[in-house]
Amino acid sequence: MTTLLYEDLSRRANWVYGLAAIWAAVTGVAIVHDVVQIQVVQSIVDGIVLDRDEIELVDRRQLILATTQIFLWIGWVIAYLRWNWRAYHNLASFNVVALQHSARWAAASYFVPILSYFRPYQIMREMWMASDPVHVETEETAGLAWMRSSTTMLIVWWWSAFVLAQLAAAAMFRAGRIVETAEGYLGLSWGMLISDIFELLAVALSVLIVRAITSMQSEKRMMMQQQEVVMEGVA
Repeated sequence: MTTLLYEDLSRRANWVYGLAAIWAAVTGVAIVHDVVQIQVVQSIVDGIVLDRDEIELVDRRQLILATTQIFLWIGWVIAYLRWNWRAYHNLASFNVVALQHSARWAAASYFVPILSYFRPYQIMREMWMASDPVHVETEETAGLAWMRSSTTMLIVWWWSAFVLAQLAAAAMFRAGRIVETAEGYLGLSWGMLISDIFELLAVALSVLIVRAITSMQSEKRMMMQQQEVVMEGVA
């Protein structure tokens, strides 16, 4: 029964890694361009007369990069949520009990207002603990051994970067609707740079978490299979 519930996460994780790498490359270029845009806008604020074609070129590049980032971000989010859903679903195959959430919430919690600022962190923390191969459930543990597992500061750093990226993006979006001056546009440019940096950091840390949990679940499944073989031999 448990074999049917478990799915190796490697394929889903590879999609997360691949799309993250492509998005990160584009975002790295965008960060460099953000700096260029800040310099251009700062020149305008300082009263330096710039060539109109140069300004339009910077704007076009910014639009192209932002559009590319959005499409790649959507693709990465889909891959990440598919992995997230399956990783949480796998926990049932480890015979753990007393889980506080569900596979559906593991994916949906990122989109619920207010809840999205803390629930994904709680779910990821729970998933990390229940995936820990240090504690394999037996008849004696009654499915509660996973609660003795420790978590990691990696999840704290990941979620901090994610929340800061959300806040920066939200502030930038609000500011973008009311910007009318060069000074305002300079602030918006700085917001773009900060948002890109935090998003890049959040995605990088997400990849580390995906890699770690994928590895832990694979190891835990292997240990359970070995345990089953030993029990069959004893029987």
